[in-house]
Amino acid sequence: MNKLRLMANLPLYVDKIPVYPPILREIAEIGFEKYGIILTCGTIVKDILIDAEGLGITNNYDALIFAINQNKESFSTFLYSLFFFTKIEFNAKLLDNDLVFMKDDIILDRNNYDSLVNSIKLANKLEVENTEALDEFDRRVMEAEKKMREDGNKNAEQLTFADLISCVANFDGNGLNIINIWDLNVYQFYEQLQRGQLKEQYRWNLKLLLAGAKPDNIKTESYLQNIK
Repeated sequence: MNKLRLMANLPLYVDKIPVYPPILREIAEIGFEKYGIILTCGTIVKDILIDAEGLGITNNYDALIFAINQNKESFSTFLYSLFFFTKIEFNAKLLDNDLVFMKDDIILDRNNYDSLVNSIKLANKLEVENTEALDEFDRRVMEAEKKMREDGNKNAEQLTFADLISCVANFDGNGLNIINIWDLNVYQFYEQLQRGQLKEQYRWNLKLLLAGAKPDNIKTESYLQNIK
């Protein structure tokens, strides 16, 4: 259900909090590096802290409070991250001696924070169980770069996020071009990237078989398969 909503460019919901998959145009506007930073700030968990146990931090919400209270910049970056992914301008308030984030009757607190983190990760096509959002984000880009090189693209040594966008815009048969691709959200984009890579590999392997390559050495997995 969540995957279907993201593919349809619909938000996920955590209680009353919507979580939107960012549009490529939005990422381009703020820059790829800043996107990675706010993605990390929006998915803070205790495992990213060097000594969470020594600090007495036993849950993700306490890790968030510790991290954003280090300086004003961390606090403001987290609030911006919330706005970027939810389109809601939250305000920080003390409620029953606990820091919470509110907008009218919408509340983010320790009861729904973990669900929000998982939804942000899912909307950005990160592994939900992963605790290092930026590491996972970078890993996914590096895997895409590696795949491009394995497929014979000798000029892919220095692929950037913009290069990946250009690659997807040039895949055959997806109806995308360099003008309209910016309307995709990031979840749709990575779906297209992964599906396009499978499709190109499938076509390439068929050509090898038709050229006389031994079937035992060629994997002809269909691109009509589940993408994680």
